[in-house]
Amino acid sequence: MAFVKKNWLYLVLGVVAIGSIATAGWAYMSGDEILQKLQDIERIRSEVKQAAGGAQNAETIEAKKEEQTRLIAEQDHVLKSALAPQLYNAFEGRERQLLVSGALPTPNSNAKKFEFKTAYREALLELRRRLRSRAGPTLNEVASEQALIDSKEAAPSDQDRGPWMPEPVALPEPDSDTSVKGSRSLGDLLKSSAAARAAEKVARNIDMYVEDHAFMPQPLFDSQEAPTATQIWHAQMTLWIQQDMAFALNRLNEKRAEQLKAAGKPYDCWVANMPVKHLKNLAGDDVLGRGGLMNRATFAPTFTGVVNDAKRFMVPLQLQLVIEEAALPELLDSICRVGYYTPIRVVYQSVEPNVLQSDYVYGEAPVIEATVDIEAVYFRKVFDQWIPPELAPILTRPRAQEDLNLRR
Repeated sequence: MAFVKKNWLYLVLGVVAIGSIATAGWAYMSGDEILQKLQDIERIRSEVKQAAGGAQNAETIEAKKEEQTRLIAEQDHVLKSALAPQLYNAFEGRERQLLVSGALPTPNSNAKKFEFKTAYREALLELRRRLRSRAGPTLNEVASEQALIDSKEAAPSDQDRGPWMPEPVALPEPDSDTSVKGSRSLGDLLKSSAAARAAEKVARNIDMYVEDHAFMPQPLFDSQEAPTATQIWHAQMTLWIQQDMAFALNRLNEKRAEQLKAAGKPYDCWVANMPVKHLKNLAGDDVLGRGGLMNRATFAPTFTGVVNDAKRFMVPLQLQLVIEEAALPELLDSICRVGYYTPIRVVYQSVEPNVLQSDYVYGEAPVIEATVDIEAVYFRKVFDQWIPPELAPILTRPRAQEDLNLRR
């Protein structure tokens, strides 16, 4: 006991020390286990995080791919929809294509060049056939009608008169020509007019008049030489323009014809009852690269600011035609729908009724003569595949000028 009393401090300290050692040992031994567990947890957490992160990345990448595919598809759809009027030839009812495959941008043989000329001539004739059109009566047609009138009205001579025929009776002379005209009906006057008879015969067999020069051919039409790539381009491009305009006009007449047939009046399907009566001229500026004129005209000044660049080229056009007055809004709508054609000026005046029908038969509805100026825009994304290489840079410049210092 005396030992304990004497050395109690050391004993206490020893117990504490032993306890501390034991505690430290336990802590040390347990610490390894805890550390190991913590490390295991951290490892598992890291693996989970890595696995989760990898799954998320793959999912995100896949989602991005799907979104990108969808956006590309939408963009392609929008682009194709936007270019559809130019990718599609409404007149031919099919995708736009060359008259002769391989004729542009660089003809690969003289055979292709001459083949194109033949196809081009036929295509211009087809324009008139599809429109059921022609020009007015010719002088020969009027002369033929006059000959028929004369043959019917000629009195038989005494030599030709048989014993059974009565003697001709002399009629009193009229005081003036006015009294004769006043005593005859309009129908009688028309029957006795060679010009009116010829005009009606022509009119009854057509849907609209088209002047001979309205669809102006390119020079290669009459040439005996093999055309160049530039000449083929001019012919093909102007034909496409002419086909677009012909389709826009013909669509109105076809709609009227369908209405007449539905009403049981197919016999009324002729020019007198059609909205588009007479195409007098289709003009286009020579801005297709070193030429390409389609009839001359004084084109309206532009206010849109549209000029050629790397993405498009623009051609000023002008239509001169006779239509029913009420059909003018529908005409403009039809022009806009067939492609990127923007009417920028419309000038019109009334056409006086031609009672004697001495040249053209327009019918009874009020008609106007209208001049429509149009800006036609063509996108290079569609047409670049056919443009000859030497013309491609020219068509990026305003008015396709080769010298930019030239006055616009």
